[in-house]
Formats: sequence, C-alpha cells, structure tokens
Amino acid sequence: MKFCKVADIQDWQNEEFPKIESILHSTSRGRKAWEFIHVYYGLQELGLLNGQSRALGLGVGHEPLVFALSNVCGAVVATDLYESQNWSTAAMKTNEVYDKSPFPFERDRLTVQHMDMTQIDFPDNSFDFIWSCCAIEHVNSFKDLHKVYEEIHRVLKPGGVAALTTEYNPTDLHSYEPNMLFTDRYWIDRWFTGENPLVQGFELLDPIDYSIAPLPENEPLPRNTSRHVVQAYVKDIILSSIAFFIRKAGDFSRPYDDQWLEPDWRDYLAACDANRAKQFAQAEALLKPLVDDDKVTVRLRVAAMRRLADALDGQGKTSEIPGLAKTFMQYYDQASCSDHLMSITNSFKRAGLWDDAQRIYERVEQLPG
Repeated sequence: MKFCKVADIQDWQNEEFPKIESILHSTSRGRKAWEFIHVYYGLQELGLLNGQSRALGLGVGHEPLVFALSNVCGAVVATDLYESQNWSTAAMKTNEVYDKSPFPFERDRLTVQHMDMTQIDFPDNSFDFIWSCCAIEHVNSFKDLHKVYEEIHRVLKPGGVAALTTEYNPTDLHSYEPNMLFTDRYWIDRWFTGENPLVQGFELLDPIDYSIAPLPENEPLPRNTSRHVVQAYVKDIILSSIAFFIRKAGDFSRPYDDQWLEPDWRDYLAACDANRAKQFAQAEALLKPLVDDDKVTVRLRVAAMRRLADALDGQGKTSEIPGLAKTFMQYYDQASCSDHLMSITNSFKRAGLWDDAQRIYERVEQLPG
C-alpha cells in the first residue's frame, strides 16, 4: 500500500477498504471516513495491530478508531481537550467517551484522558504507535505544531510509528490561520521533504503520493453538500485530507524558527498571536503595513484587514473602523474567503456600517463554498 498519500475515492477499490469500513461501522465515503480507514489499514499492514502494541491517540474525541484499536492492541490511551468549550467533538467528559462506541470493544484496554497534545503527559519511549486524524493542525500557531511533533517523537519508542492525517490544501494559496493551519505543498517541503526540514528525527515510510483518480467523486463540492465529499470548497480554497506515516529514526535535533515562512505571512501570523494574547497595539503595528502595502496580495491584505478590525475593536478604537471600511470596500469584490468576510462584516455592523455589511453578505452568497 501507499502510506503517505492524499485522500482518493479510488482507494475504496482496494479490497481492504470495505473490510475496514465494516469494522469501523463507517457509513460514508468522504474524506473523514477515508482518514479513519487509511490509518487502520496502514497500521494493520505494519503489523502494529497485533494485540500487544501500546497506542496513543491525539485529539481523537470519540472517533471509531478509539474503539476499533482497543480490540486489536494491548493498550490504547485516547486523549483530547475533553470538556472543552471550543471544540464540539471534545466537549464531553472523559467518562462519557466509553459509551460512544457503535460496536463492542475491549473496555479494559482503553484509557481516556484530558491532555494537550503540545504537552503529552507520558515518559519518553512509551508507545509503539501514535495516531491522530485531522487534529494536529488545530493548534494556535506553527510553533505549537512543531512542539506537537517534538512531543510525538519523544514519547514514541525507537522505530515507533506516527500515523497522522491532516487537512490538505492542494491549491497554491496558503491558508494559515490560528487553529486552522492547513497543510500545503510549500509547508510539506519545508517541514518534511526539503534539504533541512523543520521536523527531524523521523522518516516518511514512502514518498508522498499527491495524485488522485480523475473520477467524478473526487471533484470538489461545497463543504456542506454531503458527507460523501473527498474534496470540498472551504473559505477560498479546496480542502482534502493527506496522510503521513512517519517512523522515529533519530534525534529530534532542530528547534523551531519561523524563517521558513514568507515575510508577509510571518508578520501576519505574528499579529494573530498578538491579538490572541490581547496585545492589540502590537497587532495593529504589524498589520497596518500589510494593509497599506500595494505589493502585498489583495488576498493577504483582506486577511490583514480582518485582523486589524479585531485589533482596533480590542483597543476600543471603533472610530477608526469607518476608515478601514473605506479601504476594504475597494477590494471586497476580489475577496473570496468567507471566514474573513464574515468577521469583517461583524466589525462593520458594530460600527453601524450597515450598507457595507449588506454588500459583503451579498458577496458571500456568491462564493463557491
């Protein structure tokens, strides 16, 4: 099998996919179902579902892999930010997770714990494998994401495997936002496959396969059209899933630095960090040059305007919002990210700019997602 690859509806033609679909009681053939099946299939092919392995799940909520792996491993620890106020899949209490399985499982092999994946509370070399499905990208910053990989490396046994899926953006437009750090080819090259990658001490089990079959089921659709979507229009990009199977194969030797980012994106994300820390004046100082610079792409300028509106709101500078609105309305018909547009609209409504808000709503209605 190909371990490191993009979601593809054609994978269901492999005879193992329907078998695992049955094990997981899966009823859809979209990218989320693909993630669960592909991770189980890969771990099975690696001989890790042998009744003895010790496994750790990161950000797993009550997904079916929690219970299916408990039937084929010696011990499974499922972790998430349980009782969270922010993530609906993790909002339940830890003791409620055990009752969410759609099929019988070895309950005494499963432990459910509240845990932050940037601070895994286990000793070094504790697990034979780790899995996580579309969770690691939902951290505040790339520095936090690097810490997740460092923690995964630390608690894996030598030669242990991490089976990770993440949301994949196949377009040439970056979509890097707090809690929504979508993977793309640029990111992969600088974190995994380049000459001096940020994530060291691992090896990919095989080269990444980015190809998908030219089938109608692989064509992108609006995100909420159906559960059976492999690629979806989300914000102003297309979103799919990608799997990385990585083996611990050396020391995790490189500290994080943000020089891999393009300078404008570096400033933008630093401003997002400042807003989150309520350092609104610092965020404003980083964002205004992006808004005012004609050399910055319209797409990133619109994103910067959205964050600048947040920074101005945070400082009580609502009197400056109309000036920002005047600048923004020169570009709004070129903006295609519904998240940014809707957030800007909220700021404009708070400032009483109802006509501008209506024009933005009308723009959002035209977007493919």
